[in-house]
Amino acid sequence: MHRFLASRAGAAAAWPERPLRIIVPFPPGSITDAMTRTVADALGQALRQAVVVENRAGGNGVVGTQAAIQAPADGSVMVAISVSTASLNPHVLRNLPYDPLRDLAPVGYLCDCPYMLAVTPSLQAANLAQLLEMARARPGQLTYSYGNQSAMICSALLAQMAGVQMLGVPYRGGAEALTDVVAGRITTTFTDFVNGPPQLREGRIKAFAVTSGKRFSLAPDTPTVAETLPGYDLSVWFGLAAPRATPEPVITRANAVLAEVLAQPQLRDRLASQGLAPRSMSPGDFAVLMRRELDLWGDRVKRLNIEPT
Repeated sequence: MHRFLASRAGAAAAWPERPLRIIVPFPPGSITDAMTRTVADALGQALRQAVVVENRAGGNGVVGTQAAIQAPADGSVMVAISVSTASLNPHVLRNLPYDPLRDLAPVGYLCDCPYMLAVTPSLQAANLAQLLEMARARPGQLTYSYGNQSAMICSALLAQMAGVQMLGVPYRGGAEALTDVVAGRITTTFTDFVNGPPQLREGRIKAFAVTSGKRFSLAPDTPTVAETLPGYDLSVWFGLAAPRATPEPVITRANAVLAEVLAQPQLRDRLASQGLAPRSMSPGDFAVLMRRELDLWGDRVKRLNIEPT
């Protein structure tokens, strides 16, 4: 027993013995990708070890998440998890090959953020209220794109609360979903603050609202959805996880390093520029949050009568 404990402690002290690989289950250009690369740069400097970000997109994050779950449980592989992969997929995908609570070991919470409602600039509407009036007059004719399940829920809940019908169109990722709004092929999308603001500054989209309950610091002049539809309040979160069998001392060590990194003013500023609010918490607290968020988003799925596919 003493040898076992000593070996586990030694593994934690030596971690990482080789380059750390973080799998991003969404394509380059997504908010998950941008956030992970920002954190990975800081982690690499803190650990004095290479941190490699690998995009494994597909199946709304299923491909990359499953690849991480099946990786060696030695602390050499982690995965960026989010509302889409850990809170929504279990409710909207019928044959999901993983259980986020059973198969993943929470390493650390990273950040959270709202979405921005982006609208194609050619639409003859000046605000959310006018957009909804158009949708009421043209049931099922206005469209919304989404590159992940959380963005889909944001649009579906908006339509339900407003009592309108809009057609949802899935895309491989959030950047692709926004591209067709810019091009005028799609009416609206809920985009992130990595991809949205550059297009807004160039006049290629209009920003009608943010999903948070209060106005967002990066877009103080943009109203909240709740100013038109009281009670609407949605934000998404991101974190890091490892295969479930990863030794606890390694998880504890990784969490401690992550907390140190997230406290760095320079990193916090970089994340804030992406619309992300960094926050650290222990693996245990993160596990509690994952369970709570799984239940919360499950309730939203039921409210919207979304059937697993």
